[in-house]
Amino acid sequence: MLVLTDLLCVQQDRQKEKGLGMIRQEASPASLFQLFVDYGRLTEATNLLLEYMEAFASSWKDYGWALEKTINSGRMVEHCQKLKGQLHQALLNHLKLLKVDSVDAVSSATG
Repeated sequence: MLVLTDLLCVQQDRQKEKGLGMIRQEASPASLFQLFVDYGRLTEATNLLLEYMEAFASSWKDYGWALEKTINSGRMVEHCQKLKGQLHQALLNHLKLLKVDSVDAVSSATG
């Protein structure tokens, strides 16, 4: 059974083969996720994805709060409202894609 250190070594070997030069000590979340999936470690892949999404969601919440605070202070109101609108639209688009993907997944699983 492969362990995490084996997967990290595999990633480093892949990077060396691609000639990427000096490699970082840490794996990127996307590369590590792909390794987990490639080697059938779906539980670890899911846990990594959930952890990353939780951290990411927290950052967006903080960003939205900072935008609101700046708007309420009267500084850069127009610019911050524009950014807030762009963020809102991007999140709506993302949610629409998630809905379409889930509908596609259900229909391909049942059909």
